[in-house]
Amino acid sequence: MAVAADAEAGFSTARPDPGVASGRHLLVRMPPRGQRESPDLDRLPEVSLVAYAHLSLAGAGVAHMQLVVHPSFRSLGIATLLCERLRDEETGWRGLEGVTTVQGWAHGPHPAAERLAQRVGARPIDLVMRCVHEIDRRPDRGPEPWPESASAEPLPEAAPAHESGLTPADVEGRRRRPREIGVIGDPVVADVRVCEPGPERPFPAAHMAVVGSTEPDRATDAQLDLLLRQSVATAAAAGAAHAVLHVPVDDERLLSIARTCGFAHDQSDLRFELAIR
Repeated sequence: MAVAADAEAGFSTARPDPGVASGRHLLVRMPPRGQRESPDLDRLPEVSLVAYAHLSLAGAGVAHMQLVVHPSFRSLGIATLLCERLRDEETGWRGLEGVTTVQGWAHGPHPAAERLAQRVGARPIDLVMRCVHEIDRRPDRGPEPWPESASAEPLPEAAPAHESGLTPADVEGRRRRPREIGVIGDPVVADVRVCEPGPERPFPAAHMAVVGSTEPDRATDAQLDLLLRQSVATAAAAGAAHAVLHVPVDDERLLSIARTCGFAHDQSDLRFELAIR
């Protein structure tokens, strides 16, 4: 239900990351009506699960947190109260051996997440720009797509734990085993992954890993420009309706080249960090 409610707004959803060493789950439940000790609480719906939190222990003292609250229980302060208790109580975050900081993403214009971060004392440490290229189906003389091939090792994410917070529509696409198209060149690399259509998105979309460089000093603007255009052509050949590129805000050169190639800024994603020791 929460996934469906968040899909239209483009918010992310809590999703355990299989790539981490270990994790913790926290389920928040509400007693049945008549046992809630408050007439106001008794007016709220009967649900089995009010909120769900997942904490991925990523190593180096860092834990990544994802949190979702049932749509009928939002704007009641549940997320704030939960995070304050996890911050302040010995059985909360401080009870996790070796963890010194907790991090989490706010995807897109998400004022509730930003207010929550301010309330618990978390600070923004990363900003990633989501850039979208609407694919034109008309024939042209642009770059030829790369042939489909088995992808090698996945490229690094735009920022740690960013990909694990994709929007609900993207989660549905990945659940349907997206095709992977690996693109490797010297000295620049890219990775195009096409998500198949799902209930929340009638057309497939291509999600491109951050187009980077194996040797940044050797990659020219022309090479990055060609790489982006060929990546879009590859996405178009796979039937994608649009291509999505996540770029760290401090990568001014790639952002400029992306705009030249037809990518437009769609939203900004903020990562917050809270020191717990």
